[in-house]
Amino acid sequence: MKNILRLCLLLFGIGTLSAQEDSTKIAFVAYWWKGDTYHYKVTKSSQKFINDTLTGNSSSSYNATFKVIDSTAKSYTIKWAWTNAHLDNIDLPKEILDEGINDSLNAITYLTSETGEFQEILNWQDASKSFIKMLDNATAFTIKNKKIKDTIKFKSVINTFKNTYSTKQGIEQYVLKEIELMHFFMGYEFDINKNTGYEEQFPNLMGGKPLIANTTIKFYNIDRENGRCNIDKTSVINKDDVKQMMISNLIKMGIPEDKVNSELENATASISHNYTYDFYYNPGVLVTLDYRRIVEVKSKNKSNKKIESIKIDMLDD
Repeated sequence: MKNILRLCLLLFGIGTLSAQEDSTKIAFVAYWWKGDTYHYKVTKSSQKFINDTLTGNSSSSYNATFKVIDSTAKSYTIKWAWTNAHLDNIDLPKEILDEGINDSLNAITYLTSETGEFQEILNWQDASKSFIKMLDNATAFTIKNKKIKDTIKFKSVINTFKNTYSTKQGIEQYVLKEIELMHFFMGYEFDINKNTGYEEQFPNLMGGKPLIANTTIKFYNIDRENGRCNIDKTSVINKDDVKQMMISNLIKMGIPEDKVNSELENATASISHNYTYDFYYNPGVLVTLDYRRIVEVKSKNKSNKKIESIKIDMLDD
């Protein structure tokens, strides 16, 4: 997605970093040293609504450490370590997920460019094995204790997640989304005198073509003396893409195609992503981030909405 984003940004006059200074622009550059360490609290929450009535509410949090463990002229190696494993992105009861957490991975090592742009997770295969093992433990616990009535459908859902977690893309963009969020702006230069609008692609992690979104970015509270700013970013995904993705994924999960098409024929679906950043663009360090993903499906007599949130706050030493 990042390479596609780079091309879109160039088309709208937003470039990669240049040597020339311009008072109308700000550049997000990593000026890190080996050993630099920052501590964060990450809070994740999920709310479900039916016809605007709250029907589900859960949250979890963990403390994490961002540490630069290597620095070269061309790259940085980062260790992102957390205090407890998390399966927050899986839509299953907490009791089941807790059973799956056993001897799990508690750190990710990843590589960035010399400007801090995320490149790849280095130990993604270890992460994949760890998360799949947790899912297997949770599945065995669920079936043994008869926590789910429809075990065939349950296994189908679990296998869908396992397929996602078996890929590098799935680990990078779904399991540890906070890393992607923290590095989104790194390596780019923006014109702060105008709101930026462009077309962005979001991956369909269940397979299929990417989802197209209209994205806008706004910069404010620019503090050049301290190299700090606030950012609002909003992405609204094309509604036709959302609906087609939902139909395709439900069919993959074993629901008959005629039933899916019948129930969703007159429904509308929407997905939006909203981000608010407080950021030291120099030296390239996140202070706070509030992220919300809102999914809503409306039919003639019913509406379902889910709000997923991630909040990242830097902790004082």
